[in-house]
Amino acid sequence: MKKAYIYLSASLSMAACHVAFAEDISTIESIEVLGRINSFANQSEIQLNQASSPDMRSQLSMLPGLNINGNGAVSGVLQYRGLFGDRLRVNIDGNEVAGAGPNAMDSPLSHAIGTLYQSVTLHQGIAPVSVGAETIGGAVEIDEYAFDINHTEKWLVQGGATASAFDNDNRALSALLFTSAKNLYLGFSADAQEGDNYIAGDGREVPSTFYERSALKLKAGIQSGKHRVDALVARRNTNESGTPALAMDIIFVDALWYRLNHSFNASEKWQIKTQLFGNQNQHDMNNFELRMPPMPAMFRLNQVSSEAFGISSKATYKHNDRRFEFGGEVFQRQHESVISNPNNEMFFINNFNNMKRDRASVYAELSEQLSAFDWQFGMRLSEVSSDADPVSTNMSMINPNVAALQNDFNSAKRNQRFNLIDLVGKVKMPINQQISLVLSAARKERAPSYNELYTWFPLGVSAGLADGRNYIGNLDLEKETANKIDLGLTYQDATLMMSANVFYAKIDEYILGVTSNNLKANNIAMMNGILSPLQWSNTDAKLVGMDMLAAIRLSDNWRLQGTLEYVRGKQTVPVAQDLYRLAPLSGFLQLSYEANEWKWRLSSKIVASQNKVAEQQNETPTEGYTLVNTDVEYAITQQLRISLIVENLFDKAYRDHLAGVNRINNTDIALGEKIPGTGRNVGVFLQYQF
Repeated sequence: MKKAYIYLSASLSMAACHVAFAEDISTIESIEVLGRINSFANQSEIQLNQASSPDMRSQLSMLPGLNINGNGAVSGVLQYRGLFGDRLRVNIDGNEVAGAGPNAMDSPLSHAIGTLYQSVTLHQGIAPVSVGAETIGGAVEIDEYAFDINHTEKWLVQGGATASAFDNDNRALSALLFTSAKNLYLGFSADAQEGDNYIAGDGREVPSTFYERSALKLKAGIQSGKHRVDALVARRNTNESGTPALAMDIIFVDALWYRLNHSFNASEKWQIKTQLFGNQNQHDMNNFELRMPPMPAMFRLNQVSSEAFGISSKATYKHNDRRFEFGGEVFQRQHESVISNPNNEMFFINNFNNMKRDRASVYAELSEQLSAFDWQFGMRLSEVSSDADPVSTNMSMINPNVAALQNDFNSAKRNQRFNLIDLVGKVKMPINQQISLVLSAARKERAPSYNELYTWFPLGVSAGLADGRNYIGNLDLEKETANKIDLGLTYQDATLMMSANVFYAKIDEYILGVTSNNLKANNIAMMNGILSPLQWSNTDAKLVGMDMLAAIRLSDNWRLQGTLEYVRGKQTVPVAQDLYRLAPLSGFLQLSYEANEWKWRLSSKIVASQNKVAEQQNETPTEGYTLVNTDVEYAITQQLRISLIVENLFDKAYRDHLAGVNRINNTDIALGEKIPGTGRNVGVFLQYQF
């Protein structure tokens, strides 16, 4: 059985190599060239027991360019090279999951089940068209590790379990069981996680950082000749969990999703895969039950739901050094949102009423290795259509501004249609046996999200921006178009691998909140004594940056690895200003030692100050900091391992720039203060596998 780790496969445009950082590869000499067709891939491994985060955010952040906007302990929004939210596609178990929360409380990352045997693929640089539509900011795929089917008569049972406990208030259990025989298999995985408010490095308790959730996943499949069928159903229940950077906390999220796959190996050259998939979520949040409540008249309960269904199919042809793939997908989603006040039965805002968003997409991608270079080209055509039913609120009867907003929305043309074109080209040129150069270029497009179009009443609905501003939608939005260039250089020999990328993206019609000119919405804000809302509008933006990865074998037992990343983003039209919530210059360095049953790691994360902030979103600068973590692992037996982990070894008081600001009154952390990071956290991690 493969050893327990998170497997991170980054499709790097800069190399075609396999760099092993995990436990079952003893030295960096295990570098190997992957298949000749997949000449734009680099794979690395990161162990599970390196962090306590319940959603793998700490492990994922070790990959260059990937960061997390932390709105809550289980509400992390992935960011890649300065783009996040709906601009970054996240697939769970093969396809998209449509969350219910309009503020990304149930972000795609929150739907991953378990921390054991997870396969995480970051398509670094420019994502290929084959990974999906609307990948203007990139793509990440999270899947459970795929065991092989046992073709003998004897049932083979494999599995494992983990348990962890940390003194800074979090605990977790995870289990996986897999059995297979006679071309059949059954799989089961589950987790349970809980945490209390953590203590920062300066000794203060950080509010609404508690969480409680559990999950269950069932898998089954059969292989018969050239055919294979796989079925999956999963459920994630998030109970009371805090989101300190948002105006409400999670009361519950009940999420269910399913997958049905069919694979047909038509010949040695042709394979066809078809998948039915979907999910549904029920989600309640409020601003009074889990935090200091406002005045009774300001109590708010938001009850939201979502449903999604899709079908995708692709055919792959492989022959010698050529690979051709083409396919299509249809994805439909529907959202509802109603805001009420339990102290006032008359109060309601029908915020999103039967909102529908459908996307149909087809693509083709060709890869080939020639004598002097490798190349890849792909094209995807998509059509996105969306609509929403009329809305209503009791306030329209007493406030003429509200009545006007409601009538304007209901009388407007709400049916929207967008045609998207994605083009991706990559060329890899070996300079010599150690050095390779890769040039990638792309045109990527994205249609406006439902909240950007249909937020008809000014509310703090920002799809997870967590900037504290109210937003209003815009039915006149145009699609975003990004022109991207990525240049990568890789050096590799027997003991050293280094790779570096520089990138540039120009995004036309970039969708961003700008100060509203809607007098009715502005009057509502003025009557409530708050800032005028921001209205989603088309602007232009540019992003430029670099990221690096390096690994070196110092001796048979010692290894050193590290990353470095930087991104700068600016809105260029109508005015020049820095983009909101961008990760600062940062680096990660880890020294590791391995001998017999023992492993020891010492790592450091170095983060520079961030002074490039978006004043429109009330963003403030943050200071730089350095964190030191360490862990030691001992293999008691081949099946049982124990690790002692210390995070933030020196109990550093720090503030992650991407953590947002506190929205909760009467706590140790001042209202509007940047949320501090976790102080020293000592834990034990147990892992058993069979």
